[in-house]
Amino acid sequence: MTVETAHLLKPAKAIVDSVLAEVELASSRFRPDSEVMQLARTGANNTSISPTLALLIDGALEAARDSDGDVDPLLGGELANLGYDRDFARLPSITAKGVSITQGPLRPILWPLIQLNGTKLTLPAGTALDLGATAKAMAADLAAARVAEELDTAALVSLGGDIATAGNAKEPWQVLVRDTDADPWQQVSLHSGFAMATSSTRKRRWSHRGLAMHHILDPAFGSASAPGSFQHHCRRGNLPASQYLYDRGHRARSQSSAMAGIHEPSGPPGRP
Repeated sequence: MTVETAHLLKPAKAIVDSVLAEVELASSRFRPDSEVMQLARTGANNTSISPTLALLIDGALEAARDSDGDVDPLLGGELANLGYDRDFARLPSITAKGVSITQGPLRPILWPLIQLNGTKLTLPAGTALDLGATAKAMAADLAAARVAEELDTAALVSLGGDIATAGNAKEPWQVLVRDTDADPWQQVSLHSGFAMATSSTRKRRWSHRGLAMHHILDPAFGSASAPGSFQHHCRRGNLPASQYLYDRGHRARSQSSAMAGIHEPSGPPGRP
């Protein structure tokens, strides 16, 4: 993260750490004591949940509706079945060159059956939440907004590809987007109040039962989608970043990119 007022960096980091701790306790699939994992064991039938988890689920449902289900918050079981049941650093290293894409039968689309009324939640029986597509983006939004509000400074928070800004920065934030050192790059001028999401299947891969896997699934089948890099997408306000990663049309991406200020590469990348 970074802030416009340098001497506020330490208290800003403490605020961000506090937000991340709240989000992790609510939504992590890798902590047995998180609310999401407790719900995976017990189910939810008009079950009371924390305001933090309610906010995250509400954002996930918004992304599901806006993407026509391309962002499905009920892929927790499918990801676990593919071996993604622990922190990525603990997953087996990849041993195969290609990614296995096996299309089985169509899976039932059950996310429209999720009922969220305030902090009361009902989930379809036998399902498990995975909020990874939206919770990280929302955490960045929440953290940046809280830093700006509590410390009265412009802030940028980056969480593994999800970037959010808040406050009134004097100049646009400069963000360098690149997958690996050998790949093309792009520089983005990100104005305060805008945010950006990037994702890729090139790095987050692991081996499962002798096959290579990655973390972006096709919700129609619950299996890995076609491999590759997803371009960056910009958004305004608190919309979950993931809905742009799965956006089917070019118009929304073009409009958001124009608002943020995208610079095509013309030479060696500058310092972000």
